[in-house]
Amino acid sequence: MQKITIANEDAGQRLDRYLSRYFNQAGSAFIYKMLRKKNITLNGGKAKGPEKLAAGDEISLFLSDETIFKFHRPEALFSTDRSVPTAFCPEHIRVVYEDRDLLFLDKPSGILSQKAKPQDVSLNEEMLCYLHEKGEISEGNETIFRPSVCNRLDRNTSGIVLCGKTLSGSQFLSEILRDRSLHKYYLCLTYGKAEHDFDREDFLLKDSKNNKVQIFSEPRPEAKKIHTRGRVLGCNADYSEWELELLTGKSHQLRAHMAYLGYPLVGDPKYAANKTAGKAGKTFGQALVAYRVVFPEVSGDFSYLSRKEFRIEPPVAYQKIRKDCHL
Repeated sequence: MQKITIANEDAGQRLDRYLSRYFNQAGSAFIYKMLRKKNITLNGGKAKGPEKLAAGDEISLFLSDETIFKFHRPEALFSTDRSVPTAFCPEHIRVVYEDRDLLFLDKPSGILSQKAKPQDVSLNEEMLCYLHEKGEISEGNETIFRPSVCNRLDRNTSGIVLCGKTLSGSQFLSEILRDRSLHKYYLCLTYGKAEHDFDREDFLLKDSKNNKVQIFSEPRPEAKKIHTRGRVLGCNADYSEWELELLTGKSHQLRAHMAYLGYPLVGDPKYAANKTAGKAGKTFGQALVAYRVVFPEVSGDFSYLSRKEFRIEPPVAYQKIRKDCHL
């Protein structure tokens, strides 16, 4: 018989889902059979599966070591590729806010939010190394949940990335991102003199082969509706600075939408290819920064975040481009 004590990181999930991850080589039929036969119990009593787990709950496995070994194949927390932990760059971990469940980071331009290919090193791996060095997670531990970033920014977009350190934190962030109640704001510098603020709904069609999108004012087959708001912060004859609110989160939405509206981003090599970004823009990438988030009214465990705002100062490179644009 073996016992598993639920860690803070795994609290909040259903028992059957936890067991499905723990016994990752078994099917659901095996798990429910073991629950029915009381070969798996929760806190000393019979369980059916939908029970919500809390930190400190105890799961007892009345199974042979051979059976547990057959169906439980824990994956190492870190890749065996040593390039992940050894590539950890502390300067990439700029903490905006942190508590037991949540971690908000200021992602630099030039680093992926999450891996695109197995050999990539992304902010997600940097974040895992950061938590490992703090002693909050350890390789080979028995927690099923793995901390992760919950929203993504393009490689060359800097700014706030939200991470869940625990399952409950990740579920909370995923919910407010999914229902779009979290307000996300960006700063950007564009070509062209801004005439007025805007609130636009259009349609975005992604070309996955060329990693590019097109915007249309009318529906198209497979095109997704997008919604962006823009507020002019300043302009001159050649350039403008905007605060953009991202109400839908589609690939390259802000970059492509602004170009479609006649205001391509300074330094954007894909949607402003016929423009000259200047040395600062080429160094920094597109002049786009996810600079603030505002939380909705929240109840329950995360009520302390109700209507709270988190913001960062735009990077020095962005400020240099702003100066070069005389804004």
